[in-house]
Amino acid sequence: MQFGEYLVQNRILSAHQILKALAEQRRRRTFIPLLLVDLGGLADYRALHYYNVAEKNSEDFLEVLLREGFISEEQCVQIRTAWMRSGPPLGKLLVELGFMNEESRAAVLEEYEVLKSLDEHLAKNY
Repeated sequence: MQFGEYLVQNRILSAHQILKALAEQRRRRTFIPLLLVDLGGLADYRALHYYNVAEKNSEDFLEVLLREGFISEEQCVQIRTAWMRSGPPLGKLLVELGFMNEESRAAVLEEYEVLKSLDEHLAKNY
């Protein structure tokens, strides 16, 4: 279960509030070509070239890199995962947007992490 789902199921926040925060999180994610340049995986001129190719052909940037043999399938997955994590954490956004205060966010996140850990432990052992 994701943190947002946990908040909705426990009636801490509405689904609408979570969706607003998730939209903001997506908006703030690092631009993938720039992420690759910053991580040292791609020269800036090459990132710009492949970005332009992707835009011209209405393709996904990472799919262009994959097709051109610049990255592997595994690297594509790793880059997408890094990109997904590049936005601010959901809890931080919920506080910024005024949906929660810092104290309640910390308490709820702690509860969520305990339950998540317990669920993972049970899943491994049963």
